Amino acid sequence: MSRFLRQVVVDDQGKPLPGAIGQVYSIDDTAHTTPLSLFAPSGSPIPLNQLVANGDGVTPPFSTPNNPRVVWVSGAYETDMLAWDVIPTGGTVNQVLKKLSGADLDFDWEDAGGGIAQGGTTGQFLVKQSSADYATQWIDGVTNVKSFGAIGDGTADDKVAIQAALDTGGSIYFPPGDYRVSGTLKITKDGTKIWGAGAGNRNGATQPAICTRIRGMTGLTGSLLLVQRVADDRPLADIQISDMAFDGNVIAGPVDGIIFRASQSIITNCAIWAFSGVGLRVRGYAVPYWDTYDTRFHNLLIGQCTTAGVFLDNNSSDLHFSHCVFLNNFDNFVVSGGASHQITGCHFYGASRYNVFFNGSGSRTKFANCKIEAAAQHGVYIDSTLGGYADIQFTGCGFSQVDEASADNTWDLVHLTGPTSAAITRTTFVGNNFNLKGGSTKKNRFAINLASSAMQGTVITGNSFGTASHWGTAPLNNGTNSTVLGFIKGNAGLPDIISPVVKTASYTADPIDTLGVIEMNSATAVTVTIPPNAQPGFQKGNVLTYTQTGAGQVTFVGGSGVTLRTPRSLTTRAQWSTVTLRLNGTNTWVLSGDLT
Repeated sequence: MSRFLRQVVVDDQGKPLPGAIGQVYSIDDTAHTTPLSLFAPSGSPIPLNQLVANGDGVTPPFSTPNNPRVVWVSGAYETDMLAWDVIPTGGTVNQVLKKLSGADLDFDWEDAGGGIAQGGTTGQFLVKQSSADYATQWIDGVTNVKSFGAIGDGTADDKVAIQAALDTGGSIYFPPGDYRVSGTLKITKDGTKIWGAGAGNRNGATQPAICTRIRGMTGLTGSLLLVQRVADDRPLADIQISDMAFDGNVIAGPVDGIIFRASQSIITNCAIWAFSGVGLRVRGYAVPYWDTYDTRFHNLLIGQCTTAGVFLDNNSSDLHFSHCVFLNNFDNFVVSGGASHQITGCHFYGASRYNVFFNGSGSRTKFANCKIEAAAQHGVYIDSTLGGYADIQFTGCGFSQVDEASADNTWDLVHLTGPTSAAITRTTFVGNNFNLKGGSTKKNRFAINLASSAMQGTVITGNSFGTASHWGTAPLNNGTNSTVLGFIKGNAGLPDIISPVVKTASYTADPIDTLGVIEMNSATAVTVTIPPNAQPGFQKGNVLTYTQTGAGQVTFVGGSGVTLRTPRSLTTRAQWSTVTLRLNGTNTWVLSGDLT
């Protein structure tokens, strides 16, 4: 059935024909012998197959079977009409549709002169690329979930309709609405893009009508959204989710919000709320090994989830979180799998337990310019019981806890712990601020608690630790007894800590020795060789400090081309003697201290 819009009918002078009565014929019926069957938009037949123009010379809308182009005849006048919902018949390969006049829908097939876009795939649309003649390109079509029967009225179960839309892949739009679903929705195709009209702002059980919300209902188990190939053999790729709210409605389960198994993808401008499990769970593949690498999470709001806001599961490496808010979850952010995550400009607060929890993985993860505050227990908890870590960094972050009347709280802003067999090495805190938010009542035991000997090579420099009244005991507990030197210097509110490194035999000095005191603990005499500048990279002004802690005296020896200057000898006097060496020129050192 071809449908025709209202149309102005005119005489040969271009004047409308008010009240004109005519009949419609096929364009091929040049003799106008057989009027076509006509129907009103309601489907009822139009009497006598006649169209009657109104007082302005406008015909009513009508339809007629299988005739995309017809002619209307009224006395001496006639006009062509083109159906608005069909492509004209005819045409040849490489022709394009061309406007024939300024009238609506007046077009026909025309040679393109080779200008039509080549390529294209099934389901794509040909659109104008620029204002130039025949400048066209093929683009992916956009699927509207309401075209598949989704209602979005906050009552109907839209699970089947939405899944039918998701099964098509491509670009899928969710108009404003509250879409209830009783089962898990699944994205299974690479390149799928879904987006809505905004995430809104959940206030209790209400959500603004202008946003797009997908909300769980009774019967939902597992997760609200599963992003995973049907074959479940590798991550999906190029998945995009934006401008939507995912609401778990605190349905018992536990039920997760989004289980995300995709790489090089993005979730942006979304809210994930009120799940009885995890809000966002990211998981890669162990066999065969596939990471969910280089996936970006931007401007997310994740809150009120019973298990965790974010859970980085097995093989979820190289993820990027930026400008997200994590609030009021049991644990706001859990790193349990993968490594090398980048977290920038995010806000963590109000966790029922920990704001950030490292639980067995996450080496080389970096937090930059984040705000980490008001957890019920530790703000950051790094536990190596399930495996060690290396190179976790916090730079430019603000750590704080709300002021409370109780002075016996034992939860630290940052707490590192674990068995000696699973080390936490080279954890770095640079340029952060640690304080008590909102008052001076003693709240935390420590700002940073290096609680076990598993800590090795910790770097704490350039930080601010607020006033002494903020801490129940001290800003820092340096519980490490590791032989790997820590660097704790240049902080406001925290005195420098010189951690000694113990040597039990003769050795050659290294620039790393400038970070602290070297204790020479040998029962017999030993030597320390000072090498040329160029070999290890000593710089003018470097200082080395040595203490003889054993019975064996220490003699300092210059390497090739090295001069050692001292008014006395080059050997320590006795046990507990301390000697300082300062580089004051190329390969020239000055020794001072308790020498023989």
